[in-house]
Amino acid sequence: MTISEKHLQIVPLGWALSAALVGIFLVCALLALLLPGIAVSHQWVGLFTLHDPSAPIAWAEGVGGSIAFGWLAALIFAPVYNRIAGK
Repeated sequence: MTISEKHLQIVPLGWALSAALVGIFLVCALLALLLPGIAVSHQWVGLFTLHDPSAPIAWAEGVGGSIAFGWLAALIFAPVYNRIAGK
């Protein structure tokens, strides 16, 4: 593996992490609506919003928070990885 193959780009990583977090949020929010007795899904939804999962604002905050945290993670993770991997 060459050095260029080890290089992580921030933009694709940001979109990938954001998409993954949005997907996880949506699955957990749907589970919270369909199976209100499952505390695990409520805890994940609670990471991104304080509103009840049935409120539209909860969905907007959850998706927005997931995107923001995905990009934040990419902005921190990619440079650290690239530095450790030797650029």
